Amino acid sequence: MNKMGKSLILTFNIPHMSLTDIIYGLGEFLTWSFQILPILGNNVNWLIILVGASMAAWWISKMIAFDKEAAQNGTLP
Repeated sequence: MNKMGKSLILTFNIPHMSLTDIIYGLGEFLTWSFQILPILGNNVNWLIILVGASMAAWWISKMIAFDKEAAQNGTLP
């Protein structure tokens, strides 16, 4: 016994799964999820392009700012 009196032991009954079961389950989920794409149309593609382009522009602006700061500090290689 510990300080609190009775100890609490949790047991879980997890069924045995092979890697094949996991791979097939993932494949079935992805097959199901791809059925949604024709419903969404081309708008999702444009959204992904817009988000990616805006993130790239933000990162390039940060790199320019870092370069200017390094030039001012004299820490450029």
